[in-house]
Amino acid sequence: MKNLIAVLMCVALAAMVGCSTMDEVGYGNKLVWTDLIEVPVDEIVIPEKVHTVKIKEAVMFDFDKSVIRDDQTFKIDKVAEAMAKYPDTVLIIDGFASSEGPENYNLTLSTKRAVAVKAALIEKGVAEDRIKAVTGRGETGIFGELFNLNRRVLVLSID
Repeated sequence: MKNLIAVLMCVALAAMVGCSTMDEVGYGNKLVWTDLIEVPVDEIVIPEKVHTVKIKEAVMFDFDKSVIRDDQTFKIDKVAEAMAKYPDTVLIIDGFASSEGPENYNLTLSTKRAVAVKAALIEKGVAEDRIKAVTGRGETGIFGELFNLNRRVLVLSID
């Protein structure tokens, strides 16, 4: 199997760089390369599988509050565990508020909510430099009059 991988990698490399040391020989509708470059199998580096983790968690808040509810702390734990497992993952945190108050007040409230989630994640061991943005979005991106759904902070992983 390793020899097959070595041959395929050599063929792919030769095709990408237009290697002139290979002769193309046509057999019907098949193209066969001859004079392949031989590379010892132990010199071929096959990259490790790259793990991409997608984190999307909504931490919900009570009306006019920026304190994380007790029934939402498990979500902070889930995100912190994922961050520990995947050390190259970084986050953005977006806070939201319902439209039940003045727009400027809701913008401030949504920012306080996002900051509260960031602080909770740092307290759980997530390095601050892995949180790339903390933003209060106020009443933008809300679900109309579904006020309870609007009182949230989204924690999202980014590539």
